[in-house]
Amino acid sequence: MYKLVVSGFDNVLINSDEAISTSTILEIDRVRNNEVLFAILCDRGYKEVLEYNKDFSFVDYIISCNGACLYNVKTNEVMIDKRLDYTIVKALINELNGYSLSIITDNGRKDVCEISNEKIYMIEVECNSKRDANKLLDIINSFELNIKTFMRKAGKKYYLQIVNSSVNSNDILEKIDNIDFSSVVLICSEEKDALFYEKAGYKVAVSNASSSVKKICDKTTSSNDN
Repeated sequence: MYKLVVSGFDNVLINSDEAISTSTILEIDRVRNNEVLFAILCDRGYKEVLEYNKDFSFVDYIISCNGACLYNVKTNEVMIDKRLDYTIVKALINELNGYSLSIITDNGRKDVCEISNEKIYMIEVECNSKRDANKLLDIINSFELNIKTFMRKAGKKYYLQIVNSSVNSNDILEKIDNIDFSSVVLICSEEKDALFYEKAGYKVAVSNASSSVKKICDKTTSSNDN
């Protein structure tokens, strides 16, 4: 029996109108009424996602910044806090001068010039192509910093996402009622999420996911606009 549904946020729960459809909310409610926990997996800060939970509470946990932060909605508790060290953040900002960088905090996405003494969970670097992203990845790896990287595609752009090296899916499931991977249903659109939770008991790709994601998953569902 499945005990936890982990769903992507952008391009999965959020439709083209930047909203969660009523039919999706009702389906999540049905799942949770059957004593199955519901978690959101996203690149955003958890406080940004909480804005969607105000009118109708539908989520139990928010796995933000690719797992660097785990937030328990019911208890209002940050259960995993693996922010980037400021020395690493400063080094990356200096070394990647000239690249388009975004800083993701618990409050959301910010430009480099906007950050002060905030909790920084992820740095995202924009690249024009996959080739450029792979070249940049080689450069970042040469810095020999204590970090982990993910790659995502949005439109024609590629993005390298940098988090604390200790981020891993095992710690997340251990904190969420010590749930085993075999009891997890993953709903995703991005390859990085499918690979991060590749041991999930059942994996579902939304129809707008890439062909590589659909190959990894067990099933493809309808559009997130439905």
